[in-house]
Amino acid sequence: MRGSMFYVDFDRIRKDNGFVYFWRLGDYPEPISGEYLSVKSYHKGDCELFRHQYLSSSFYKQSMGKGEFGESYNHENPSWDYPQPNSTSEMILEIICDQ
Repeated sequence: MRGSMFYVDFDRIRKDNGFVYFWRLGDYPEPISGEYLSVKSYHKGDCELFRHQYLSSSFYKQSMGKGEFGESYNHENPSWDYPQPNSTSEMILEIICDQ
């Protein structure tokens, strides 16, 4: 969505057995799913094959992960997502894998 902002918690990036684990915050100018302005998500990245999984997601009614907590998901058996070229997900994974 145009005007969306994404943040990565670089202090909490973890590496284990060739994978990287990181937290990302998405902040949206208009509500997603009808009522949420932000989402915190935990990811597992595979830098060798350049892909990632969503491990958990938590939705908030205010910007920057604040305000009333809405929904939360722990993704069991998550599928691998391959970032689209020139996407925010591609840029974030590139930066994290280069660290």
